[in-house]
Amino acid sequence: MADFIESVTETLFSNIINIPVVRANQNGPRPKLPYASYQITACKTVGSDEYGEIDDDGVIQIKGVREGTIMVNFFGADAKEIAGDLVNCIKKISSRELMRKLKLVISNTGNVSDITALRDDMHFETMANVELTFRYTCLYTDHVGIIETVDAASTVGKEPIHQVITID
Repeated sequence: MADFIESVTETLFSNIINIPVVRANQNGPRPKLPYASYQITACKTVGSDEYGEIDDDGVIQIKGVREGTIMVNFFGADAKEIAGDLVNCIKKISSRELMRKLKLVISNTGNVSDITALRDDMHFETMANVELTFRYTCLYTDHVGIIETVDAASTVGKEPIHQVITID
């Protein structure tokens, strides 16, 4: 089952390159060459999350920037060229607009690497890869509750003080 980032990544790639795009490490038949596979390899929090106001039900809205890495592998005769095309397409204005709509931005593109490898005893498979950095804003909530009454007790000198405060 794909999560939000994987689903959005597949939608983005499917709209900007003209070969099949699949998630890596899935059980199933390989697509016909050429094709690309992708994997979210890392994700981290950038900076501190921002906390909004607490609503009448005691729920607070929280948002924070997340950054991660997508490894894209290309398979087939023109793997390096197709990987380079993806890097170029990411920089297009139309692609940047699509990223804004999908709420996931590719913020950095790495080098295209030739990773051609021996597939069996006699045949090499042309492969390439590129590492991409993405960013998005994560929105979530927390039910922190509401303080309705404060019951304070203390002693000042030898005099006990007791105060009950109701918060409106």
